[in-house]
Amino acid sequence: MNREQFEQYAGPLLEGLAFRDAWAFLTDLFLLCSGPQNSLERMRALLRERRWDLAVREAAESTGMALFTDRQPLTNVSADCFEITEHILNERSKSPGMPPEALSDLLDCLLWKMVQRRLIRDFITPAFLADMMVQMLEPWPDCSILDPACGSGGLLLAAKKRCPGSLLTGIEINRSIAAAAALRLLINGGTAADVQAEDFFRLAAGMEDRWDMVLSNPPYDHDLSDTAHFIGGFLKVLKPGGRCAVLVPEGFLSSTVRAKANAVRRILLQYHTLEAVVSLPPEIYAPQIVSHSSLLVFRKGRDEIRRDVFFSRVFREEENPGEAGAYLPSIGRVLDAWKNWSAGELPPGPEEPGPVWWTVSHEALAQGGSIFPAEGGRSASPYAAIEHQGEALRQAEERQSALESLLRRYIGGTE
Repeated sequence: MNREQFEQYAGPLLEGLAFRDAWAFLTDLFLLCSGPQNSLERMRALLRERRWDLAVREAAESTGMALFTDRQPLTNVSADCFEITEHILNERSKSPGMPPEALSDLLDCLLWKMVQRRLIRDFITPAFLADMMVQMLEPWPDCSILDPACGSGGLLLAAKKRCPGSLLTGIEINRSIAAAAALRLLINGGTAADVQAEDFFRLAAGMEDRWDMVLSNPPYDHDLSDTAHFIGGFLKVLKPGGRCAVLVPEGFLSSTVRAKANAVRRILLQYHTLEAVVSLPPEIYAPQIVSHSSLLVFRKGRDEIRRDVFFSRVFREEENPGEAGAYLPSIGRVLDAWKNWSAGELPPGPEEPGPVWWTVSHEALAQGGSIFPAEGGRSASPYAAIEHQGEALRQAEERQSALESLLRRYIGGTE
């Protein structure tokens, strides 16, 4: 069974599914699809008897993982789900050598169909962006990597593909999503990552200096306090010299009115080593959301050789927002520039139009009010965010005045 064939099943499988059941359904279905070969006939028989719960438990017990063995399967799946799942298991029984990557591809296919239909409303990091983050961290075999808000496991999966020998841990507060992440990682590679259905902040106090690397796309919040809280937690659990790649809202880098964001930026510059700031286009997350954000890479503790900070931007270079091909050429240039910076190469001269990358010293950033948005980076004013807001308000007022003038002229009949 290939992806094209599986996509034909997506519509009937998802028909009538409530979004509150989406993650549980995804986990149930792929527990069944990834069950051991010697259990396929037994599970098919249970599906023909309309015993979805017993079939799922049969598959769950084979994993030996508590996230699956003590969970409750859905009880309200449609008749189409029974028939299609039984057919998928029949196809699997005819292809005992189906590689785990094929199953993982089918899972990702269904996951994105659910995102597009708004059945899954949680944010999913695009795979190409997750891969970029892993490459900038440069993991090595046996290094320990944590995602403290792992969601469906995409960042850990990218790390597993780039560095199969890395030791992966995911923490996800939502138990249904944690189960889906654990299953996604189990299917793609035969060995499971350690995925825990827990609150990261509750665990962080007992996990100081434990991980070599942190990969994360934590939840965004309006006042930036959650982002600041997460980064503070990352600094706690990283080993001295450990590195972090994290996606943050653009406001976290430049806001001068959010006290917690200001404090964490100052801590990063004063006591740790900010290595990179990469600005991302807002359409990069389409069709899920449109959001101005940046990728931060930093190291815990002050580097003895404190190099300038690497700045760059990713651009959309094609007309189809949200598709990987629109961003891969620009991402490739950023990664090449990152390698050059890591090797000690100097950035392009300021006379070159639109340089791919540039650098700014930690001292200059600190003197500029600890503001480091990738859009400017070099000489940002401490009041840049306020000035930007004022300019945006002025332009909005001008547009409103022009619109009112047109309405008076063409509808009211007078100026």
